[in-house]
Order: sequence, then structure tokens, then C-alpha cells
Amino acid sequence: MPRIEKAEAFLVDLVPKVRRTDAIQCFKSHETIFVTLTDAEDASGRGYSYTIGDGGPSTLALLRHTLLPALMGREAEAIEAIWRDLLFTSHATAVGPIMSLALAAIDIALWDLRGKRAGLPLHLLAGGAKTRVPMYSTEGGWLLIEPAALVDDAVALREAGFLGSRIKIGKPAVAGDAARLTAERAALGPDCEITTDANQSMTGPEAARRLPLLESLNIGWFEEPLPSDGIAGHARLARRRHLHHPQTHGVRSGRGGRDHPPDPRPQAARHRQFPAALRPGAAGAAGAERYHRAGPSGRCGGYRRPSGR
Repeated sequence: MPRIEKAEAFLVDLVPKVRRTDAIQCFKSHETIFVTLTDAEDASGRGYSYTIGDGGPSTLALLRHTLLPALMGREAEAIEAIWRDLLFTSHATAVGPIMSLALAAIDIALWDLRGKRAGLPLHLLAGGAKTRVPMYSTEGGWLLIEPAALVDDAVALREAGFLGSRIKIGKPAVAGDAARLTAERAALGPDCEITTDANQSMTGPEAARRLPLLESLNIGWFEEPLPSDGIAGHARLARRRHLHHPQTHGVRSGRGGRDHPPDPRPQAARHRQFPAALRPGAAGAAGAERYHRAGPSGRCGGYRRPSGR
């Protein structure tokens, strides 16, 4: 089988057309890191990852100086072995987003190459369990957006066929979050999914104060309420209510899906969700924005995986 003969990486800095803010940060730019891999038969695959304005050049340097040279001569179909070997190559610096982003771009490029060589899209390579997946959108839910504009965007998305919306929360007072969420629920009715994301901005008491509000509005989940390494805090919060509060971007249980409990692992260890989403019946709803974070194959945070995963 053809082996990898050429690997290149480059960065495209995309400045957002509209201001994007959440409770802790603002998108300064969309640093998109691309990787292109070419095999001995001149077939190529491309992958990417991105930052929101910091770390792009560091990710690019890691790719160019360490990871891409290690790909030369490797069999492109050995995707899992490549992922493990590359992670171990830099295992001393493996826990963190820079390594996650770099591995993601390579991994997606390898899957893209496999799909092109086979003449198949990714969902068929993964077994073809579904041809369509309900989607939600985050783009209209940024924290600076006023309730009226929030509602207009959500209604337009529903009419376009989206399952629902993800709304950023973390206003200085609970009343600020309540105004936005209440307006959206009133406009959309009970059947449209609304989820929330606090971007790790809250303390335990701040998050707990919002639980009654979120449950009263039938909010689908409470994403990243606390800093990602606060395992004990997430456990305490989970015991208080039944609201789903994942510490990862991506898959949620729901229509035809399976339940995914809150994930207490540090952020860099939580990006191997994609294969689970592709198993038959696993994906009830999916967010389209962050699966690239560690690629379809990788879980950053350790170079060993439990057997059978």
C-alpha cells in the first residue's frame, strides 16, 4: 500500500466578520492550521484544526519540526498506529491543546486520504449507520447578542431545519442569562432544543444558582459550567440536579441516542468523542464545530487507551 511521501502544513489567519464573545474570552482571529498529506501514488488528504487567536504558530511549529517529519514513509492506512506513535513522540508535552490541535489536523488528513482512495465519505467508512444527523448551531448565541436578535437567529435556524441552538451564558447576574433564555424558549416553544455553554466561567455556587432556571426552561444541557480540571466541583454539581452538563463539545444523548454522563477528565483528555458518535445509534444530536479537536482517532491526555475502546 502507498506510503506517505510528502507532508506540509500552513496557517490561514481568518479575522471574524462579527464579534464573537463568551463569558471569558473573545475570538481575536480564527487561526486555521491546515495539513496536507500526499502518498506515493500522488493521492492527497487534507485536515485542519484552529485556535481563536492564540497558539496557532506554536501548533504549526510542532507540526513542521516534530510531527510531520515522523510521517515520512509511514503507511497511510495505519491511522491508529500513527496517532499513537505521534502522541508518544512528544509524550512529555502531550497533555494540552497544542498537541491536541496538531494531532487533529494530521488525523483528519489521514481519514480524508483514506476516504478519497476508497471513493467513500467518512460516514460510510465508519459503517454507514446514518446518512443524516440532526444539528444545532452556536453562531447566533454569543454572549453579547441581545435577546431580540437571539430570538430572530434561533427562529431562522429552526426554519432552516436545525434541531436547536446553543446559547452562551455567564452574564454577571442570573437575571441576564434568564432574559436571553426565557425569550428564546418563549419564541421557539417546547419542542425546539436549547442548550447552554458557560465556557468554564463559573464557580460552583454560581453554576448551582442557575440550575433551577435551566431546568425550568427544559434546557438540554449545561456545558462547561466550571473549570475543566475541577473534578470534585463537577461531581458536586451533578449530584444537585438531573440536568446534563457535559464537559466536552460534541455528542449528546437524545432521540435514538445513548446517554453520555458528565465527563470529568481534563480538557486535553476529552477530545476522543468522534468514534462513539459514529457507532450505530450513538448520535442523537451533534455540534458541528469541535470534532476536529483531536481528530476521529485521538484522545489526547495519555498515550495508552483502555483495551476494547
